[in-house]
Amino acid sequence: MRGVVAGAGLVLAAGLLAGCGLPVATEGAGEATTVPATPPAQVRPPALFDPCTDIPDEALEAVGVERDSQYMSIYGNPKISGEHWDDHRECAWRGEDHRIFIVSEMRSLDEVRQRPIASVVTDVVINGRAGVRSNLESCGAFLCAEIALPTGEGTVWVNLRLAPRADPSLHANEEVIRYTTILEPYLPAR
Repeated sequence: MRGVVAGAGLVLAAGLLAGCGLPVATEGAGEATTVPATPPAQVRPPALFDPCTDIPDEALEAVGVERDSQYMSIYGNPKISGEHWDDHRECAWRGEDHRIFIVSEMRSLDEVRQRPIASVVTDVVINGRAGVRSNLESCGAFLCAEIALPTGEGTVWVNLRLAPRADPSLHANEEVIRYTTILEPYLPAR
């Protein structure tokens, strides 16, 4: 009986060690076999999603942009290294007369309020979710605006930039609310 309990303990310990990703030696018929460790899968922080891959096509269609127009930077060129940063994900898509830019970042809503490029920061509620809307000093409220919503450990931003050829009756400061309301169900939650 003692041998059975010891054998069960060895199997249990091997299972626990394998779950931790450590190499495990097992005994069977007098031979020792080493089971290689499984490298842990890359796990994205819970609040940091990747808009380039996590926003579904139907959401993009609903806001009038095409998946094929995707690029990784607000400026239309790759981020410095051409890759995402660990604490920041961004992606943009072009429509006929506007651009939608979505950012997921490990920055609090209070930090977003303090950004030097933002002006006229106001509180908004999108689908029952409190956030902030801001204008960007670089382009003004008629052409661009963004809304930041809190997530588990950071924020997600929806930025709208209207093309100069867009309908002159449109105002980015108002349109960003409409677009964010459509996209909010696809964005990471609190």
